Amino acid sequence: MILVPLNKIVFCFKGAVPLCLTLMYCFYSFGR
Repeated sequence: MILVPLNKIVFCFKGAVPLCLTLMYCFYSFGR
């Protein structure tokens, strides 16, 4: 029961990190 939510959190975290990095990179590039 604990493993399923934990797996979902890890999956969401792994999916959100590249998106955040991409958004930050784009924002930094267009900001200049």
